[in-house]
Amino acid sequence: MPETEAKRSNRRLIAIAALAVALLVQGAYSFGVRPEPYPTIRMPSFGGVPNADGEFSGSGLDITLHYTDGSTISPNPVDLAGDIRYSSARASLDYAFRPSGAGDRNTRTADPELVEWLRNRSV
Repeated sequence: MPETEAKRSNRRLIAIAALAVALLVQGAYSFGVRPEPYPTIRMPSFGGVPNADGEFSGSGLDITLHYTDGSTISPNPVDLAGDIRYSSARASLDYAFRPSGAGDRNTRTADPELVEWLRNRSV
């Protein structure tokens, strides 16, 4: 019977060590990746939450719309995302407009649905 108890203790130690390694790997990944991946073992920064008046700041994007007649406008990202739930507004704008990490143009900006959405909001 003592041998069985020793085996159980060893299994517990192995399980605890495996969990610790998994948490360390996930933590290293979490702190090395931007934006914050979920789920992770750390709390989010909550940087994009609204202020006391219920307003949220822009996502740091500089959006310029080019029209076929040659005119351009640069709408405020906050105005574009005014009716998007505040917790997903920044992620939505980043997904739709932010250039790639290499600085290449975001190919989603040519999506017909996105163009129509912008056309309706920028009038």
